[in-house]
Amino acid sequence: MSTQYTPVPYNMNFELFIMAKNSDDGIQIIEQILPFFQPEYTVSIKEVPEMDIVRDIPFVLNSVGYEDTYEGDFQTRRAIIYTLSFTAKSYVYGPVTTAKPITKVQADTYSDLPATAPTRVQRFTVEATGTGDDDDNFGFNESTSEWV
Repeated sequence: MSTQYTPVPYNMNFELFIMAKNSDDGIQIIEQILPFFQPEYTVSIKEVPEMDIVRDIPFVLNSVGYEDTYEGDFQTRRAIIYTLSFTAKSYVYGPVTTAKPITKVQADTYSDLPATAPTRVQRFTVEATGTGDDDDNFGFNESTSEWV
């Protein structure tokens, strides 16, 4: 049996930089990206393969920035930079642990708990058998022992 703690939600911020030599090339790239974000683009991701967890992660486009370093000199190289800022609403998971299932439980009851050794009154034991019986005990053996 594999177990894992509940995931913790995080907003992961990242940026995409697009550098173009001329304005037309930069705008053509931006025109191919922006229509997908209205205001977010959702992607199904298999986050933890061991647990078969598939989650829809929204990627939100926060802002688009534009920078042009050209100042009119023909000797200077022109660089047009678009900066796209995103937020991914994702989750961080702890490690996956594997343990055997609990098949036997034992509970002791006491009449009093003095400072000396207490006297046990009853012991309840429940053990899973793995199969359901006809008498509707759902595959458990139960026993009670009395000590007085």
